[in-house]
Amino acid sequence: MKWAFLAAIALVCYYGLPYREYETAQLLPIRCLQAQRQGNEIVLRWEDGEARGRDWESAVDELRRKAKGELLFDTASELVVSDGALAREAAASSELRPGAQVYFAANLADPKELHAYLAAHPTQRTIADYMP
Repeated sequence: MKWAFLAAIALVCYYGLPYREYETAQLLPIRCLQAQRQGNEIVLRWEDGEARGRDWESAVDELRRKAKGELLFDTASELVVSDGALAREAAASSELRPGAQVYFAANLADPKELHAYLAAHPTQRTIADYMP
């Protein structure tokens, strides 16, 4: 027992902890995420970028590829969608936290100003309301 514990400590010292390391500058929290259906594509927009995909997962993957670091979707406090079906897709993906507020808008807005506006105008709808 004692030897197993010492061997585990030796492995940790040699290889390091089995956790992924991040540069804090590369962690990119999302405050407000917008999603709109345009034809056969879904457009996702956040404060520092935009991506398109044929469905929610491919749009999220594209947004992650374009980002200059690790996008943190679970930090989003607001989701602005163009329709209820898109809200259900977002909720089913488990990318966003259940407490994120859901808003509806026909068009994409300036993401820099949108977060402040939505924070001042809370809604009762959350991602949890659209989870399967």
